[in-house]
Amino acid sequence: LGTLTCTLSDVLASGNSYPDITLTVNVANNAGSPLVNSATASGGGDPTPNTDDDSTVVRSINLAINKSHTGDFTQGQTGAQYNIAVSNTGPDPTSGLVTVTDTLPAGLTATAISGTGWTCVLGTLTCTRSDVLASGRSYPDIILTVNVANNARTPHNNSATASAAGQPTPATHDQPTIEP
Repeated sequence: LGTLTCTLSDVLASGNSYPDITLTVNVANNAGSPLVNSATASGGGDPTPNTDDDSTVVRSINLAINKSHTGDFTQGQTGAQYNIAVSNTGPDPTSGLVTVTDTLPAGLTATAISGTGWTCVLGTLTCTRSDVLASGRSYPDIILTVNVANNARTPHNNSATASAAGQPTPATHDQPTIEP
């Protein structure tokens, strides 16, 4: 938009103020930090414009997700497990809700999902938490337990996504599983 201008032409008595002006913005995914917003008031007979700057830090969060399992799964297997790890590789800590969602392929049926500190819902294969995750740190793993159908096809690609408030692009990891 460039420069935005608001004007009033009514008299402002000494010691009084005009009503506040509210400016709402969207922050681009590639915005640098800090961002400086500058506002200038001029006119009304004042020979010197008055400028004020406001510096805003743009948080940079980057969640990474990794899914793993031990060995190959086999047709008809019960209790097979995936470990889902979420870490913060960005320079700033998380703030607000972190959500992990798993998407199982046909042939796998989830029987349990849990992790220390996570609130998980088996029906949606979603886990959430809102405690701060510092830069360079990881949350405790989420354990997803599945049963493999007797007629499951190979290979399976199980996908998980992690997202957080302030993260422009969710992190995704696909884990291939081979049934011999």
